[in-house]
Amino acid sequence: MKMIARGSLGVLMTCVAGAVGAVGAPAAAAGEHVPVALPPLEGLEHAVPVDPPALRAGAPVLVPGALEAPRYKEGRLLPAEVLPRLPVSGELAPTHAALPLPHPLSDREAGTARVTAPVSELVAATPGADLALPLTAPRADGFGLPGLALPEAGLISPELRGTPGAALGLH
Repeated sequence: MKMIARGSLGVLMTCVAGAVGAVGAPAAAAGEHVPVALPPLEGLEHAVPVDPPALRAGAPVLVPGALEAPRYKEGRLLPAEVLPRLPVSGELAPTHAALPLPHPLSDREAGTARVTAPVSELVAATPGADLALPLTAPRADGFGLPGLALPEAGLISPELRGTPGAALGLH
């Protein structure tokens, strides 16, 4: 291998490693959420005579969980949930918003309206499906042949659990 090819390969590997490190670094540094940088709302002050609000937030990193083992019921040929629900967990990032409020009668500020939401856990499960075949289990009185039954199909609703909270104040 020529020296130029080795150097090019080394530069390529360094760039790939740097890109992978840059993508994974914010998620690892912030825990289970990625900070979201919002551009300043400087154009707002030209349209509306107020100071622009400040906003800090984050996007949750959802981590899929393990599927449950199939559960069989007596008299059914398929498990209880043919398409199982996938559990997903994460946390909602802390959010801070501040808006300076002008005084209605003078040029000074009346205060700052602040909204703060702390970190809160988020647990979800995707929808699932349940299906029962139009056959029963083999019967002894039918010479080991299955009997006929009404077909059954259903959707299992998705689930979302969390305890988000927020505090609103004027400072």
